[in-house]
Amino acid sequence: MLNSLNMIIIKHYRLERKEASALFYVRSREKSHCPWCEGTFKVIGSRKRILYRQDGSALCLVIRRLRCTDCKRISHELPDVVVPYKRHEADTIAQAMTEPIASGHGIGYCEDSTIRRWKLWFFLLRDYVESSVRSLMEIFHCSAFVRLPLYPLECQSDGWLKILVRNLVNSGRW
Repeated sequence: MLNSLNMIIIKHYRLERKEASALFYVRSREKSHCPWCEGTFKVIGSRKRILYRQDGSALCLVIRRLRCTDCKRISHELPDVVVPYKRHEADTIAQAMTEPIASGHGIGYCEDSTIRRWKLWFFLLRDYVESSVRSLMEIFHCSAFVRLPLYPLECQSDGWLKILVRNLVNSGRW
């Protein structure tokens, strides 16, 4: 049995909070399919995921773990406010990457060193990201879902990072 871990980004969801609980359950309103084989998923559990918001508060999200009934791969279902492997919400990261670093005045309660790491991370991946977007455009015969070239990032529309991450993750290119 192949047991590799993947992610799926969902756009249509709601966050449910149970009474007297600090946990927010991510409830999908989408029918997700395996990005590898287009198979159907079965829920096999959940896990907690901390997400830091722009106002400095933290949310403890409960995300679903899904197993494909065909290829047996396990995936985590993430809301589009989450960037995989990052602790801050997508809008905070996008804002931080498009604005100059003001020493001592982090964005969304982020330290300047965190913002510098995000900028370096994205700058080093820019060629791969642009080629992936072009490849997806050719495969699906569609226009770009973000403005190409990516830089300058200030020219991107609102929500560009959410859209970019969702398309790359769900196509298996993250």
